[in-house]
Amino acid sequence: MPFTRRSFTQAISATAIAAVSRQSAGAQQTGIFRYGVASGDPLLNRVILWTRVTVPLGEDLTVVEWTIAEDAAMRQVQQRGITYTNAGYDCTVKVDVARLDPGKTYYYQFSAKGSQSPVGRTKTLPIGALNRLRFAVVSCSNYPYGFFNSYRQIAGRADLDFVTHLGDYIYEYGNKEYGDGTAIGRVPSPEKEIVTLQDYRQRYAQYRSDPDLQEAHRQHPWIVVWDDHESANDAWESGAENHSPATEGDWNTRRAVATQAWLVAGAGKSVSRRADLSYIFVRRPDGPGDARYAPGGPGAASGARQSRAVRYRPEPAGGRTGSVVFPGVAGFP
Repeated sequence: MPFTRRSFTQAISATAIAAVSRQSAGAQQTGIFRYGVASGDPLLNRVILWTRVTVPLGEDLTVVEWTIAEDAAMRQVQQRGITYTNAGYDCTVKVDVARLDPGKTYYYQFSAKGSQSPVGRTKTLPIGALNRLRFAVVSCSNYPYGFFNSYRQIAGRADLDFVTHLGDYIYEYGNKEYGDGTAIGRVPSPEKEIVTLQDYRQRYAQYRSDPDLQEAHRQHPWIVVWDDHESANDAWESGAENHSPATEGDWNTRRAVATQAWLVAGAGKSVSRRADLSYIFVRRPDGPGDARYAPGGPGAASGARQSRAVRYRPEPAGGRTGSVVFPGVAGFP
């Protein structure tokens, strides 16, 4: 078989993914970095790096070092730095790394308290004409319904450039409300419908402890938007199908804490000084004119333009027919 440029590129990619894969996924389930690593929200010259540290209760501030390199062995270091987190941010870490080259693969790693995280692999958006760009598209990940085998298959694909999650990264229900995980050891945590900030954080942490999801995050950068189950089923402007004010309180409060867990995960100035801290590796929009979300903006050639518009119907689903309300970036809750 002739050895073409394409087969050479595929061989190099497969070798790189194998090098990163040599670290046991099981090793991610213990220690400081038991929630693994992830990356996402790529731009032409920037990408978000994510992890969560497990430290003793009551620790005021944890110093976390990060490194980004051009090789999986982490020898060709491109940048490194220090960031911080604490319990107020559920010990999540997000770093918005800039000054990167377009369409380039990088490798990254965190360290804290003498321990090192697994090495992750990420990539910036390409620029100019492209011969090929390949996405894996996922959505609707319901923990008690079964194992995340698809994530494991995605992790093993060396030919992917990015993973796009179209929403419902988590589900808010308690066990047996929308799937029963009892028989397979996948009972949602906490074992109830999630309503408070701590509830949402705990549910995200459980999902991020799944080894197949961890591996898919470690191997590929993700582009993530949200749908309704990140807060509650069939959300609309003043409520949701799966929200009862009589027993679950004010809808705007619930929506705010759900957003906090997804995007901000903390009030006030971020202690990381580089990005808002949360479980999802996105940066806060700069406003309605943010070029990342405009036609022809960064990533237009790849079709990777993101939408921050969250569909809040003026009435519940099944109510008045007509156009769906898209409040846009400025209306992001």
